[in-house]
Amino acid sequence: MLHFPADIPPGTEVPPLSPFESLVTCILFVWMAVMLVAMMLPRPWFVALFRAAFPFMPEKLEDLDDN
Repeated sequence: MLHFPADIPPGTEVPPLSPFESLVTCILFVWMAVMLVAMMLPRPWFVALFRAAFPFMPEKLEDLDDN
């Protein structure tokens, strides 16, 4: 077992997470899983999903240099 530097006496249990902390943790894990799966998609699928998620992005990033 790893011991982290803290002033907690040995044998002290960590309190359970509150419902809000559980919800935030679940949302973060789901978000990370979705991002990892999205990175493994073939490029055309990823680009289609990226354009659907961010419709305000230009077709090419070079278009931003013109402004």
